[in-house]
Amino acid sequence: MKKIVIFGAGCHAKVVFSEIVNLKQYNILGFVDEFSEKGKVITKYKNKNFKNLGGLKNIIKLKNYCGVIGVGSNHLRKKIYKQVNRVLKNFRWEKIISKNAMIAHNVQIGDGSVIISNCIINSGTRIEKHCLINTSSSIDHDNIFEDFSGTGLV
Repeated sequence: MKKIVIFGAGCHAKVVFSEIVNLKQYNILGFVDEFSEKGKVITKYKNKNFKNLGGLKNIIKLKNYCGVIGVGSNHLRKKIYKQVNRVLKNFRWEKIISKNAMIAHNVQIGDGSVIISNCIINSGTRIEKHCLINTSSSIDHDNIFEDFSGTGLV
């Protein structure tokens, strides 16, 4: 199982957490958020507490893990990406694709992007890096979502 952290500890991070849990491919280490108290329980699943690990400085020593940004704001996702890549060179960004999404065979999805449940993405669409395709979004054919863009945002 791959080890993963979720950057952010707000409401959208919990949605991303749920999608990751449903994939059953990851060992979730916790959340990384410098604006939330270190050790604070962000969510519970199967009698286990998933906590905020603190800011970036608290995860530098972790080994062999990847991450995803659990923040709905396009601008904040880009800011977090830049901060992480400044501190953690060559960090591995994971793409999270809900098993409840319908995605055509020739759709391209970039690293760090998150596709939430009930999305439909049709033929020839390209989702670049760190995009958020939010709950129940429907994207027709041959679209391009550039880095840090998304659908269904608040």
